[in-house]
Order: sequence, then C-alpha cells, then structure tokens
Amino acid sequence: MSNYQKRSRARLITAVSLIVASFCSAFILSFMANRSSPALSARVTLIPGHTVLSSDVLAVDVALGTGQNRYFLNNRNIVGSVVLKQVNAGELIPTSAISFAESTQLNSTVPISVHSYDVPADIAVGEKVSLYHVGDPKVSSDVAPAELLIRGAFIVGINSKGQNLGGDLSVTISLQSEQTTSILDATSTGRIVIVRAHS
Repeated sequence: MSNYQKRSRARLITAVSLIVASFCSAFILSFMANRSSPALSARVTLIPGHTVLSSDVLAVDVALGTGQNRYFLNNRNIVGSVVLKQVNAGELIPTSAISFAESTQLNSTVPISVHSYDVPADIAVGEKVSLYHVGDPKVSSDVAPAELLIRGAFIVGINSKGQNLGGDLSVTISLQSEQTTSILDATSTGRIVIVRAHS
C-alpha cells in the first residue's frame, strides 16, 4: 500500500470517527434534555404570604433539561415555607418563589376591617402592601399624624361586599407574627389605610 493510500485511509478513519462521535454526542445531549424528572407543581394558585401545605403541591414528571436547578424537585420538602411570588395552579414551582427563612415562616393571617376609601379600588389577592395608622376623631379625640405600621405585608383575602355601598370591607393580611398586636391595637384607636407597595 502506497503512502498516499495510507494517508487517505487514515483521513477516512478520522472522518468516520468524528461523524460517529458527533452522533453519539447529539444522542446523549438529546437523551439528557428529554429525561423526565419528578418536579413539584402547584395544585392550587399559591399567593404571596401563604404558608405552603402538603395539599398545595403535587409531583409531576417533566423534562427540565438544563433548567432543573430553577425548580423544586419532588425530593425537596417545601411544606411550611412561605410563598414570595405567585405561582398559578398547574405551574412548576420555581425556587425563587419560595422562602425558607425563619423570619418569613413565622407568619400570621389577620382579618381587619377597613373603609372602602382607605384601600385601592383595584387591590387584589397576592399584592404586597404597606399599612398605615390614621387617627379617626370618631374613635379618639387624640388624633395623631399618620404612622407607618407595617411594610411588606400581603393580601391573602378580600371580602368586598360592602365596598360598592361605601361601607367597610374585610381584608385578610399575611404578616409576621410579632406584628399582629400592633395592627390589632391600631384598629381600636383609628383607621387602617392600605397602600399598594410598588417593587
């Protein structure tokens, strides 16, 4: 066999090897990308401030590919954690939407009654709000300036039956447990004004 034939054969073997290697790489990458993993999905809509219950989540098999680190897998227990960002029913639960910080897990839900004109008309469940205490001469003759009571609370429930009549409406707030007393005390000495917090 001549040197030319040897070189041609070597080039052919190299070319075939590269083609086989590229096909193998593509197959492996495709297999990894399409491999299903059991991930956590929201059974119901999870709103900010809500403490996650076992009945709120379910495991589903999905192909996450390179996005595997962005979502909770089924081997992670998130019961007792607190929702930071809304996750709609049926969606996978992103790791950025849940907090395990102790300060967020010590949450309470408190119902308060507010005048319809003391809350934005289009306020919705899941919104982040600040709560202010405003003196009310009908309640106390000692009317003090408006005071910021709570920053970073979440709306978890709204009963707006009396809003159209200009009356009060019931709003349920999720806040840190140690803030409960201050908000309840404030309702007995004046009005609570709810202000939407803009991120």
